[in-house]
Amino acid sequence: ANNARDALAKAIYSRLFDHVVKRVNQCFPFDTSSNFIGVLDIAGFGELE
Repeated sequence: ANNARDALAKAIYSRLFDHVVKRVNQCFPFDTSSNFIGVLDIAGFGELE
């Protein structure tokens, strides 16, 4: 049950993240640009000591 829960949470997070990125990109009407915003999510980074 835990594996199914975790898989569902990951799938929901992935789809939500893709949706947010798509909506943000739609707010900037451009064909090409040298400017961009990058987001890096490193799994487990907050647990490093």
